[in-house]
Amino acid sequence: MKSTFTLALLSPIVASISLAELEIKEFVKYAIQHGKNYKSVDEVNKRKGNWNNAKAKVENLNLKSGNATFAVNFTADLDDDEYLSMLGL
Repeated sequence: MKSTFTLALLSPIVASISLAELEIKEFVKYAIQHGKNYKSVDEVNKRKGNWNNAKAKVENLNLKSGNATFAVNFTADLDDDEYLSMLGL
């Protein structure tokens, strides 16, 4: 009963958080976790776009995967050219 009451109180708060806000919080958490430092708002937007693309790829791989589990890592904010350059290609 107590947990039902708590959930009922929190529902309007959770419902008021938009998907975009949750995505921003998740990206900020990623950036902090991996020690990312961006120099401008434009770079933040670019890196967040790269991260969104990587996250979508990971989600797609996880849907198709049988036993493997995929996740984003410290390279998720890199574009394809930066990633290949990091690999020396």
